[in-house]
Amino acid sequence: MLALCVVGVDAMNDEFTEEKLKGIERYHKTLMNDISKLCEKEDFSLLQLMRIKSKLSETIEQLEFWGERDNSQRFYEELKSHVKWILKNYSQELKKLE
Repeated sequence: MLALCVVGVDAMNDEFTEEKLKGIERYHKTLMNDISKLCEKEDFSLLQLMRIKSKLSETIEQLEFWGERDNSQRFYEELKSHVKWILKNYSQELKKLE
């Protein structure tokens, strides 16, 4: 997980490339899997779970919107923003899974 965090942070500091998009997508998938495992193990409040669901739903909408318009740069920025949000809000909890 630590290596993924370093790769994720590096990718978030750079401009879009197809390779970086694929990397951030893999990183996002790993984070979502970890968040799912965390939700199974931890005792999140209903409010916390609703917040995660809401943020993920907003992100999916944005990714679909920019994907339909074939705007890879904005797609990348939305995905990068979501990864930053996860790290900011749940990095301590994710470390518990290591």
